Amino acid sequence: MDYCSCLLSTGLQTSLNKLQTLQNRAARLVLNAHYTDNTSDMHRRLQWPTVKERLYTGTLSMFNKLLGTKKPEAIYKRLQNVNSTHDHNTRFAKGGSFRLPKPKTATLTRTFLYRCTKSHTSFPPHIKSTTPSNFKTQITKWIHSKIYTTRPLQYWW
Repeated sequence: MDYCSCLLSTGLQTSLNKLQTLQNRAARLVLNAHYTDNTSDMHRRLQWPTVKERLYTGTLSMFNKLLGTKKPEAIYKRLQNVNSTHDHNTRFAKGGSFRLPKPKTATLTRTFLYRCTKSHTSFPPHIKSTTPSNFKTQITKWIHSKIYTTRPLQYWW
């Protein structure tokens, strides 16, 4: 799942649900838990990310590597930095954000670049400016802080 997170995250919700069910069964086996026990509590006790959390962090880590190495070049060239669209020195332009294309179909919203660009613009500045080696740790902490607060984290799917 970690090696193909970009492909899996664009998959159908039913496939992701099957993976989550399998992970929940494994958690029940490890904890010797009853079928009616809360799966969120089991994941918290085991410190296991859910399938969506794992795909989210894996895909965003790949996007961060793309930003750092600028490779593959064909994909990197498709990103449009806000600074390149105008010469105004705005807060949005200073934040290292990218311009999102306006989706005409739902297919565009499921693509790797669109989803990662949309998520990247919502990151706090300290995560955007972190080193590639520290990015996964920082994004995981940020996701956990969002999940365990009252506001649910909005994934892209």
